[in-house]
Parts: sequence; structure tokens; C-alpha cells
Amino acid sequence: MERYGLVPVRTSSGRDICGVLGRRYFTILVDNIMLVLDSEKEEAWEKFKLSFKYPADDEQRLKCRALQKMGNYLKNWKTKLVSEYVLNPYQPTPYSKWLWITETVWAEFVAAK
Repeated sequence: MERYGLVPVRTSSGRDICGVLGRRYFTILVDNIMLVLDSEKEEAWEKFKLSFKYPADDEQRLKCRALQKMGNYLKNWKTKLVSEYVLNPYQPTPYSKWLWITETVWAEFVAAK
């Protein structure tokens, strides 16, 4: 991350943080990061900024790259949800592991797959 002018405030890497934020702040019901609401993107970006110090000149470039990474992690996580939960009837629903996935959202997600 140093190569991009980022200095971690915490010990987590940018990759880890992008994965967590993508799963937490973007709904599993969207098919593409471009369809995520701007307010959700801004909230995730604000949380990302708390974890790094970076040159102010690079903010827009870093924001674009971080949101792209978050979108990639969201897509990969959704693939994992389908393979581990949707296609595996013996696996319990993911509510206890990811508390922000509600029964309603999960039902819509399963129906779409």
C-alpha cells in the first residue's frame, strides 16, 4: 500500500478493509458496483478513509480504486454465498454469520439465483 502513498493507521491491509466494507455496506441484491447507491458508496469510502492517511492530491484516484476493489470483493462474496448456502441445502442460512443479511434480503437473493 505504500506504493500508492497510503500509510495504514491500523494494521489491516487495504485489501482486507475493502473486502469487509464491500460486504458490509453494499447490498447483495445488486449485480454490479455501478448499481450501488451513491450514498452507500460514500459511507463505505468514509469508513475506508478512517483506516489510512494519504496525500490529498490522490483522493479521487484512491476512492475510485478502493470502490472498484470493494465491488470485486462483493462479487466474489456473492459467488461464495451461492455456492455455500444457496446450492447447499444442508447449510444453514447465513443470518448468524452476517447479521446485516435479513430474511427478506436473503429470500430475494435466493429467488434471483
